[in-house]
Amino acid sequence: MKEEKQFKIEEFAKAHQSDFQQVEEFDTEKHWVQLQTQQDRGAATSWQIHIGRNWRWSIAASISLLILCGVFLWPKSNQEGPITLAEYNPELAQEVSLYLQEVRAKESELDLESINPKDFPELFQELALLEEIHQELLKDIPKFNDQDKMISILQKYYSHKIKMLERLSREIQKQKQKTDQDEIRM
Repeated sequence: MKEEKQFKIEEFAKAHQSDFQQVEEFDTEKHWVQLQTQQDRGAATSWQIHIGRNWRWSIAASISLLILCGVFLWPKSNQEGPITLAEYNPELAQEVSLYLQEVRAKESELDLESINPKDFPELFQELALLEEIHQELLKDIPKFNDQDKMISILQKYYSHKIKMLERLSREIQKQKQKTDQDEIRM
């Protein structure tokens, strides 16, 4: 069977050999002109907008989609007042309140209002910087995903603040001892 098909193909090729050997001339100039006219026509029509009969519904749907996206993607920072720690995580708020009690006790023990910051500029600068960082942390509470990390950061903040207040207390004691010794010598 293969031989019959092969034989028919060979017969066909021999019969039409003259047709296969003919070379057609390609008119390049004619084709360049056709391409140029198609390109000129395409440039003029490519910027046309075709409006269907339901264009009003399309515009309404687009506007409602934009409003819906705006509602869901609008930043939550426009809420009434800052979020409190108790609203975000009540357990964390209890732990923080214990640290706050300890910090307030240290501050009242030192009577910070009566201390002149110019006497201990480095310590007061550190305390101010620490407080600034703490305020930034409180603003970022809603963005935290890892609550254990947040608890750890807050614990470090309060323990560092307590250490700073203890250091301030020691410095005040040193200064008092020095002034007492100076008075005794006189």
